[in-house]
Amino acid sequence: MLRTSPRAKGTYANLLRLKGIGRPHMKKLFLTLLIALQLPAFAGTTAENASDLIGIWRIYNEANTEVASINITLAITKGGESRFTYKPLGTESTEFDQLQGLMVNQNQIVIESIKPGEANTYVFTIDFEALGGAGKLLKTVFADCTTIGVDASVVKSKYKDRLASSSQLCIERTTELSTLTNLKIAKDAVSPTKIPSTIPTPSEFTASLSDVSTQIESAWKIKSSKNSSNRFLVKNTEANFLGYQFIYRIINKKQKLNDITESGFKSSERIGLLLNDYLVMNNSFFKGKNGLNIIDLNKNKRNGTGDYILTPNSDCFPSKSGASNTRVCTPNYDTSLASSISQINPKASAQRINTKTKISFLLKP
Repeated sequence: MLRTSPRAKGTYANLLRLKGIGRPHMKKLFLTLLIALQLPAFAGTTAENASDLIGIWRIYNEANTEVASINITLAITKGGESRFTYKPLGTESTEFDQLQGLMVNQNQIVIESIKPGEANTYVFTIDFEALGGAGKLLKTVFADCTTIGVDASVVKSKYKDRLASSSQLCIERTTELSTLTNLKIAKDAVSPTKIPSTIPTPSEFTASLSDVSTQIESAWKIKSSKNSSNRFLVKNTEANFLGYQFIYRIINKKQKLNDITESGFKSSERIGLLLNDYLVMNNSFFKGKNGLNIIDLNKNKRNGTGDYILTPNSDCFPSKSGASNTRVCTPNYDTSLASSISQINPKASAQRINTKTKISFLLKP
């Protein structure tokens, strides 16, 4: 409920005394005034929270064991969003790392960690007074990777110089695995025991689940860049404490929905998130760079625009076997040919393309 200040109430009382203005017009004028009074507070809060993002943050599992840490060095706020730059800390990082994250809804941040054969997206709702908050790791595994180190027997001689002690042999999975795991984040020096890893799902999320499901369970087109787009189908929407989660499958670009078969799917089941109106999806594949979409949908969830964040996830090259599903990958921190530096396309978009055709697909174990 929108609360009015004494000043706003007094202004409204003066408006009632004006002659020649009908009630419908006074109502519109009053609402316009209230919105104007509220906007500075909203923008200020976003900028203030973005300022509080600067510094070191540590990520913990439910047992309060640290699993990752990042250093946020720069945040830029425009409207209700803040884009920020961060780098991972620890042995798996370099001085050149420059990853990009986004804070939406004034207090929810979306970040990633870069690993061969995996897409790892972290989402947290931060309580800036407590300097921490609950969140989830959305992990999608594209390949099974095992460390082989400097084993020249698995690659052709021209690739030997790209091997390192951390090099891995990665075999693409026939079925991708998506999982959600509860985690927590805390500012450096804040005890993780004071921060919960999960919170109750807000009643408004649960109450709106049916409406949201009806809106997003459809066929979509997502455009990541000028020359990159995918189409996908959504089903099984659920509410959680961050917002909503759903299952989706990417389909071939020219596939007709009425004629779709299993061969028409480009991916197996993946998990996506909806944070208020923000669609969060990773539409990467094993052989490509890590690509994350964060799209601000309109009120009716029909379309929207946002960011596509593209980051090299390793230096990968063919194995000696020559199999298309097998590659050798050296992580970014051990190669000079790939760096954890994000490129952002701020003109990514998503659009519902079919609201009448409903397609049910099997959820594989």
